[in-house]
Amino acid sequence: MQEIGRDLGVRFVLEGSIRKAGNRVRITAQLIDAESGGHLWADRFDRDLTDIFATQDEVVEKIVRALAVTLTHGEEKRLGRRGTANVAAYEASLRARELLSRSTREGIAQARAMYHRAIELDPTYAVPHAGLAATGVSNYVSDWTDDPEAELGQSERWARRALELDDAEPFAHMALGSVMLWRRDHDGALAEFHRMIELDPNFAQGYSATGLALMYAGRAAEAIEPFALSMRLDPHYPSIVLHFVAQANFSLHRRKTAHGADLPHARH
Repeated sequence: MQEIGRDLGVRFVLEGSIRKAGNRVRITAQLIDAESGGHLWADRFDRDLTDIFATQDEVVEKIVRALAVTLTHGEEKRLGRRGTANVAAYEASLRARELLSRSTREGIAQARAMYHRAIELDPTYAVPHAGLAATGVSNYVSDWTDDPEAELGQSERWARRALELDDAEPFAHMALGSVMLWRRDHDGALAEFHRMIELDPNFAQGYSATGLALMYAGRAAEAIEPFALSMRLDPHYPSIVLHFVAQANFSLHRRKTAHGADLPHARH
């Protein structure tokens, strides 16, 4: 456990599992001190899926009490945010996010279908609107569309609709910032990414997006830190982040680092 804590750069580790059977779900969770390996707290929750949001809040509350920490007002607001009260829409959006992260043409198409399903279930849910914008940006970047400009235009409309529904949704700001980035509006993209990080300082993907915007804006030296933060916050970061780090270092004439010799997180 000490090694895991060291790799993640954390003092405490949360372990757990979720099992679903019909409309019932069992959640087990335990909070471990990474230095000593001792258990600070452990519990099991058997609930109906209709109560899953309340269960989520209960787990978080117990973890906070076990850690004896005081949350800021902003942290409390972020922990309580979901964007929808519809469990099925929430689940569809989570499934879409996983499909989107695969970065394959099939995965993007499946994610788009799941985001549309989430919107059918809750038309006021901002996250799937932002997700549709993200799928369009992926298609644009990967040249998986017959009309790139139309695809990017549709992505902007989805992103702006997401912000109309919920201006405090970090993913929506990332989606709009990504559209702006590929339109070479670097200042506009960075402004959206800045707001995104304000709303969620632990958004690993958001930091890699910020680093990319800084690099494309000709500010490669400033891009190194957000890339490092992205990898620090998400040890399972996608390998494309290493490509971005290499690009930034190459543009700074740091050829040894660009080859990965000095990257502590590099996976060989």
